Amino acid sequence: MPQTLSRTCLGSSNGSSSSSKVATLLLLASCSSLVAAGGGSREGRCSGSGYMSVGWSGMSRDKCIERAAEVHKDTLQCSSLSYSSSLHPQQQSQFCLCFKECSELTNPSAEVWETVNPEDAKATSDDSGSTTIVIADSSAATEASSSLVAAGGDSREGRCSGSGYMSVGWPGMSRDKCIERAAEVQKDTAQCSFLSYSSSSQPQQQSQFCLCFKDCSELTHPSAEVWETVNPAEAKANLDDSSRTTVVIAVIAGAAGLLVATTAIVCYIRRHRGIRAASSLEDNTDGGTSDGSSDGTSDGI
Repeated sequence: MPQTLSRTCLGSSNGSSSSSKVATLLLLASCSSLVAAGGGSREGRCSGSGYMSVGWSGMSRDKCIERAAEVHKDTLQCSSLSYSSSLHPQQQSQFCLCFKECSELTNPSAEVWETVNPEDAKATSDDSGSTTIVIADSSAATEASSSLVAAGGDSREGRCSGSGYMSVGWPGMSRDKCIERAAEVQKDTAQCSFLSYSSSSQPQQQSQFCLCFKDCSELTHPSAEVWETVNPAEAKANLDDSSRTTVVIAVIAGAAGLLVATTAIVCYIRRHRGIRAASSLEDNTDGGTSDGSSDGTSDGI
């Protein structure tokens, strides 16, 4: 625990009144939550704007740590995770931030932040066996929104309009991985009924290419960018079916190749045996003719 956090927590326990004791207990509980679940928790937020926001509305602290550890495993871009349960970062979905480097911690006014190593924190959380997932209340998408994306995960050209989205992508993420991630977010939070994806340069460079929308009443077409919008759950089901089909085709192709190779080997062996048998027969025939000529000459003499 950092010295500043220790002084804040331990130095506040001097009150003697009942109200002071209650306040102290509440403060101690709050301080404990900052260092709970391990990971070398430090008070404050990594400085700078070079971060990836990997959170979504309703995400719990444990889920944030789990997600950050996954991002770091895939990209090595999340060595430090800054998390806040304060109202302002939560409302802006800027409370679960991945940093590749963290040389300095800041303490934004009226906000409580903690910074951890996500992999260490996840390992400790796994050991404790206490992971809580908060599922946000959500209503079904409107009929107008549903009409934008056909059943079966069929892609529609364009991007859902508005800024009410969650960016769930990270540098180097593939389209299939984006769909898989969005389907997981929808399953956990019901906040990703629609996914807008772009492979264009600008959204990719800004890590704003894999966007989750709860509702999607209109599609837009940003200039010089190519976007598609799908139902992530249905698109993932299609990917799974396609993957299974690919495996089946690969197995069939392998079996066919093995059959062709086996047939070729059998034909070669049979042909080789046939040549040897014909050669042996020819040798036998030549030997019989020579004997017959010799006998006939003897008889004539």
